[in-house]
Amino acid sequence: MGILQGLERRLRGAVDTTFARIFGGSVQPAEVTAALQHEAALHVTHEAGRAIAPNRYTVELGPSDSADVGDDVRRVSAALSTALGEYVHGQGWDTYAAVQVTLRESPRLHTGQFRISSLVDPSVGGQRAGYDAAHGRGPSGRIR
Repeated sequence: MGILQGLERRLRGAVDTTFARIFGGSVQPAEVTAALQHEAALHVTHEAGRAIAPNRYTVELGPSDSADVGDDVRRVSAALSTALGEYVHGQGWDTYAAVQVTLRESPRLHTGQFRISSLVDPSVGGQRAGYDAAHGRGPSGRIR
């Protein structure tokens, strides 16, 4: 099943990249929110009978989309963090610390493209009781 998910992700990324380049569409907040939720669901792990979702997410935007966010980067990051935290906990998943979404510019991305990466980071905001900090996970990412 993992092979099919990987193939599906690469195919979706290639299609989205092609459409973004052809039509020049900018990144939409609803797209980012849905992609963050998908990222969380893909990387839930199970430890001691509990489902653990990543708590740190990075959204990389191309220069044009990053400029559109402009001075609102903190407000947008906070809104995405709150919405994703509510989604994660609504699914019944735990996190090591509060969900944090960071926006960052990437010159490698075109208008309408974004990349999301996530990780379980027990060092942010302290560790939840009953979890071993050694079970953190490395980053994973995809281009939309």
